[in-house]
Formats: sequence, structure tokens, C-alpha cells
Amino acid sequence: MDIVMGLLAAFCWGVTDYLVGRSARIFGVRQSVLVGQVIGLLVLTSIIAVSFQGFNFLFETDFIYLVLSVVAGLSAVAGALAISAAFFSGRTSIVAPLVTSYGVHHVIGVVEW
Repeated sequence: MDIVMGLLAAFCWGVTDYLVGRSARIFGVRQSVLVGQVIGLLVLTSIIAVSFQGFNFLFETDFIYLVLSVVAGLSAVAGALAISAAFFSGRTSIVAPLVTSYGVHHVIGVVEW
């Protein structure tokens, strides 16, 4: 099952890379990121709303973790803007490998030099 899910994830990320570039060229970088982020927000909000616990976790979480979550969300939006701009102005065959190489530093960080 892990191989199937890995292949499915790779396929979905590949389709996303292609569609992000097309969307940014057609609608503009900011507009395409806005639409993508709003769709993601609506989907996740819907999932949380219908879950057993709902939004109660917000009242049970320490304030610092909520602040860190907001910072993480803003970082994700900044990353989405950056990747959309890269796909807008660059070639997908060059930009996609560069963007997906962020995981390499995790491997390098584990290995002791």
C-alpha cells in the first residue's frame, strides 16, 4: 500500500506543478494562489466542522501553539506565492526538481560529516 500511495502522491504533485504554472500564467500569481488557498481552507474547514470534536481544539490549545500555527500558515502562503512565481517565469522541468529538493537537507542533517 505504501508504494501505491507514494506513486499516487508523486502523480498528484506532478499534476499540481503543471497546473500551478498554467494557472499563474492565465490568472496571475497572486490570484491563482488566492483561489488555491481559499479552496484548501474551505475543504479543511469542512472536514473539521463535520468531525467529532469540531473546533473545540481551539479552546484547548495553548496560545503559543495557535500563534505558531498562524506563522506556519503565513509561511505556507509565502511558499505558495514563491512556487507560483517560479512556475510562472521558469520551466517546469527545471523548477519542479529545485522545489522538491527541500527534503534533501533533512537527509544531510541526519548524516554526521
